Amino acid sequence: MILEIAVLGPLMIKGDAGQIEGFSRKAKGLLGYLAAQKGRPVSRERLADLLWPDQASEQARHSLRNCLFELRRALGPSALPFLESDAFCCRLGGANVDLDRFDEFSRAGGTKALERAAKLYRGEFLAELSVPADPFEEWLGTERRRTEGLFCNLLQRLAAREQAEGDHEAAIATSHRLITIDPLSEVGYRTVMRAYAQAGLRSQALRQYRICASSLNRELGVAPDAETRALAVEIARSSGRIGAARVEGERETDVTAPPVPTLAVRQRARPQPTGIPHLKLVAAEERPAVRWPRLATHITVAVTPFENLTGDRERQSLADGFTDDLVSDLMERGRRLSLARVCEGQGTLALLAPAEEGEAGYALTGSLQKGRAGMVRINAQFRDATTGEYRWARRFESPLEKAGCAQTAITGEIARELNFILLQEASRRAFLSCGPRPGLGECLARAAAALESPIRAELTAQAQNWLFGALARDPRNLAALVGLARTCQWIVSAPWWADAEVTESASEVGREAVVMALSLAPGHADANAIEGMLCSAAGELDRAARAFANALRADPENQVARAFNAYNAAFLGYAEETGPAVAGAMRLDRSERLHNIWLFFLGFSELLLGRAEDALSLFDKSLERNRSYGGAKLFRGAALALCGRGADADRAASIFRAEYPRYGLEAFQRQWLSRSHSPIYRNQIDPAFEAIRSLGSAA
Repeated sequence: MILEIAVLGPLMIKGDAGQIEGFSRKAKGLLGYLAAQKGRPVSRERLADLLWPDQASEQARHSLRNCLFELRRALGPSALPFLESDAFCCRLGGANVDLDRFDEFSRAGGTKALERAAKLYRGEFLAELSVPADPFEEWLGTERRRTEGLFCNLLQRLAAREQAEGDHEAAIATSHRLITIDPLSEVGYRTVMRAYAQAGLRSQALRQYRICASSLNRELGVAPDAETRALAVEIARSSGRIGAARVEGERETDVTAPPVPTLAVRQRARPQPTGIPHLKLVAAEERPAVRWPRLATHITVAVTPFENLTGDRERQSLADGFTDDLVSDLMERGRRLSLARVCEGQGTLALLAPAEEGEAGYALTGSLQKGRAGMVRINAQFRDATTGEYRWARRFESPLEKAGCAQTAITGEIARELNFILLQEASRRAFLSCGPRPGLGECLARAAAALESPIRAELTAQAQNWLFGALARDPRNLAALVGLARTCQWIVSAPWWADAEVTESASEVGREAVVMALSLAPGHADANAIEGMLCSAAGELDRAARAFANALRADPENQVARAFNAYNAAFLGYAEETGPAVAGAMRLDRSERLHNIWLFFLGFSELLLGRAEDALSLFDKSLERNRSYGGAKLFRGAALALCGRGADADRAASIFRAEYPRYGLEAFQRQWLSRSHSPIYRNQIDPAFEAIRSLGSAA
């Protein structure tokens, strides 16, 4: 009896009699999810919540039973040894799953093994499958990104091996497959450039550079980065074409030349535009640099396989399941973690890769033991890998027959505890302080003072620094966690404040902090609202709407949740709903502290609805309250252009370029275009985007 399941590409199922078809979408989703678990049992509650989140608990479990019956009927009698279920868990064991073999061959690392893994990848994970259940779609999107990333990494390794072995044709073919998956990946283009160069085809290598530069300029409005340009220079020199490469048509472009300066540097200051006298053209060099505190770039955690001390070999799979679940949870929840898997037989705990200077190193160990009658005991310890000092230890007990079901809850709790410890360590390293370290109360007071001041980059950086100081004292302090998430959200919403690395880090740290805050206080209105804002900025619009709904259930008068939910609605294609909801939020905000933001939201929705004159008036009012609001300045230029005021629009564009020379079309696309796939929104934003692009406001 065989059961073969292929999930790397469209779902394919083969039994003894050949191809098996005729599954519903939910049945395909259930089978695909179980196939990705490497034989680990999954609780019925988890599966019911995943696929039927909108049904009551008992109804969802009934739907799961029907779905399992459908699977067994379609798979036939031969499926019985593979699809296992009891009153608590479901499991797919013993099936031949391509994802398992893909992982196995990828880890093996030899050229032949990597080639076999590459052949297994037929396309994105569960391609063409869509299930109407938000939790499942979120998991599916994460798994697709994960497997695609693994495959791209595999192709890079395979191409490098083929180059080292002198198989240049294979290396070129592998490299082209890499850039086919991600046409804007500079890593992929560098790989194919090296493959051509090592094969002696330097002109082809430089042609790939020109394709790369043209694609990046056309799609993102940016030039290749320094590493790609340096590789092109090296190849050009080795071919005797020192520094020259054709990039656009017949025009010669020197690949050694630095990026073209922004208009803020090359143009002379123009007269101030009329209408808003306080706006002025400021040279980028005159703007004071903001020093942003940063969390440690890496925190290395060595995870040793859980030891099976029960004396029962059949429990080894349970021990392995705890190890794998912990690694998965830590990678998902701790976005700055670099995890090292320490294999059995090493004898001593050691990090597989030495930590860089300033990094923290920790080791996680665990075991399974027999407990009192019918129970299994799970032990976990966490210690400093350098000093050997124990930072945390915990013992759990579960009925032996239910241990597999309890596994997810236990590993989730362990991961949560470890993340609090790691956040404390990272905050201690990030805190910028001279002299004696202040206490928790002083850190919180100074952060509150900065948070209550006008929203500016330098004050946000100060608040964030003091919040790190507070979390270094107490990583479970709810006020500090919510405050940190709020400062991160401000950075994400104003990416012109800092470079892309700081903005990306703020998004990750903010979401991590808000998850921790909600684990302590699930009904916290502000934390839910901030989660919604961060999710919206990341393009997870439906998840953001749910977070805002949670915030408003906890506090119906939360003006931040009301206004940002209305802003989020515009990205979903409901711009006509934005205005009334934002106006309601403004009535609730008696301090008027955030009215410059709410006015921008109103102007943005008016611009989407094609009312450029009204939008322009609202952007002007926003800037009267906050002259440094980059979003209002950017879209003000678009509104002027759409109103036919070309000269004023050009001056507004010059002002924006001068004040925010590092903010380019790539950042604009990430913040206002790529985050929504709604065709209604895309049609509404296109005129504004074309106006901004024609003006070069985000060049």
